[in-house]
Amino acid sequence: MSQTNVVVARPASGSESSRNLPLAVPPLEARNEVRVGHLLLIGGGFKPPEVLRHFVTLAGGGEKPVVVFPLASDKSRPTGEELKAQLVVAGAKDVRVVHIDERRDALKPEVLEAVRRAGGVFFGGGDQNRISQRLVDTPLLEAIRELMGRGGVVAGTSAGAACQSDMMFVGEGDETVLRASNIVTTRGIGLLPGTIVDSHFVARKRQGRLESLVLENPELLGVGIDEATAAWVKPDGTLEVLGEGWVVLYDAMRARVVRTKDNRLSVSGLVQHALVEGQRFNLPQRAVLP
Repeated sequence: MSQTNVVVARPASGSESSRNLPLAVPPLEARNEVRVGHLLLIGGGFKPPEVLRHFVTLAGGGEKPVVVFPLASDKSRPTGEELKAQLVVAGAKDVRVVHIDERRDALKPEVLEAVRRAGGVFFGGGDQNRISQRLVDTPLLEAIRELMGRGGVVAGTSAGAACQSDMMFVGEGDETVLRASNIVTTRGIGLLPGTIVDSHFVARKRQGRLESLVLENPELLGVGIDEATAAWVKPDGTLEVLGEGWVVLYDAMRARVVRTKDNRLSVSGLVQHALVEGQRFNLPQRAVLP
């Protein structure tokens, strides 16, 4: 795991070390030059019909093609057809399911052309490691970035949401404790930099792993998305909650973190927001909006 760039203060005793965390974070826009379009990230489980209709609207109102990527699933064929059927019901007129079974599939000209023609792409759920391993540093990921750059929408559910940050959960480690160097991560596809995204958040009690990583990486904002809930990230950096559950945000930029010899973490001053449908959050400013 990458280590946080912080100043380490000399501990008061021999049993603990405390870290003085920086008081400012670079604006999100400064770290993300390509995000002009929208992200619509669903926490997994039930996909509210109004969220799927919103995706179709953002992707061109049914007039532009949309591409479904079910590569995270170990049953990608039926998963792809199920997602296609749901998007057709939501109003999409032209849905293409594209299978990336191997990394070399992300190099195919016809796959790149499908994304270039599309108004939006949708990542299905499963294992986000498959997405990272097959897409990071490929022409296909660059084509998806270009789609965002021209105002398109990228959506995902479960693993398709968790893969969107730069640092991504692998799915290994003890989620029941607050402990440093405990949760395994790898590179995500990086369409929402400056964050760590988690899914199934409240339903599967994943607070421990997201909080641990935010305490170790306070420059990153933790975004935990519950099932049947979506985080809609707009071009101006505003996040709006859609759906039935919560989007939980952890901000450790001004927190005081103590790490013991056995790597346990304690914290004071950690900021947590639990937002429901209709509430909005300014990601660059790390502030809840009226």
